[in-house]
Amino acid sequence: MSKEHRPRRQGRGRWAALVPGILIVLAAGFAALFWGPSLLTGAWVPEGSSPEEVDLHLRLAQVITLSIGGAIAIVGVGLSLSRHHEELEANKRDQRRLDAERDRELRERYVTAVELLSDSERPIKRTAALYALGALADDWHSAGRHDEVQVCINTITGYLRQPLDGLLQHPQDETPARSAEEGHTPSPDVPKQELHNEVSVRTTGYKIIANHLRENANPSWSENQLDLSGVQIFHPVDLTNIKVTGKGSVDLGGATITEGGSV
Repeated sequence: MSKEHRPRRQGRGRWAALVPGILIVLAAGFAALFWGPSLLTGAWVPEGSSPEEVDLHLRLAQVITLSIGGAIAIVGVGLSLSRHHEELEANKRDQRRLDAERDRELRERYVTAVELLSDSERPIKRTAALYALGALADDWHSAGRHDEVQVCINTITGYLRQPLDGLLQHPQDETPARSAEEGHTPSPDVPKQELHNEVSVRTTGYKIIANHLRENANPSWSENQLDLSGVQIFHPVDLTNIKVTGKGSVDLGGATITEGGSV
């Protein structure tokens, strides 16, 4: 039995032990309400008492009986409130456990997505990783964890900022990756098929961003920071009709558009 389930089961065990006592108290209360007045009247009223005296003792017996019933009701309310508090605490423990399990699952998904995104030989895996990060950001948004949403966005934009030559393999030669200072134009040594594949991957990244920034997007990234500074755009990028609000921003400072690129 896991530790997470022990507190709730122990609470149920305590309530099971209290049930017989509660039933006895309730039974005694009902008995007092039904038979208490007649018993008290018979015991207190002397023989030969006048009707006024009988009526007085009867009223007194009713007051005492009602007082007993009220005390029983107060005890019942107290027990009910105690049980309600116990259930609330159990629900809070369960919710904390579920939140911890959810966070662990989402972080595992993030690690898997990053591993796929680093696969330079398989563009389909990099595409799947970008979609996975977008979906993961949406799930973190549903959980109210906006800091984790920003982490997913940073990973997507970080990939898009990487120079093209640093991402692709060059099986035909060992041409070193060109630095950002040397220029953003794709190297002529990059095979055309690899270039085509990477265009497809990056188009997916920009599409995910645009879909989350357009009006009525749900969830929306309009209040997040998207750092696309220094990106090299060598293919059509559709960022039309996007909007940011509040503290949101899209930084395209230093971006370069080469032949074939457009925004």
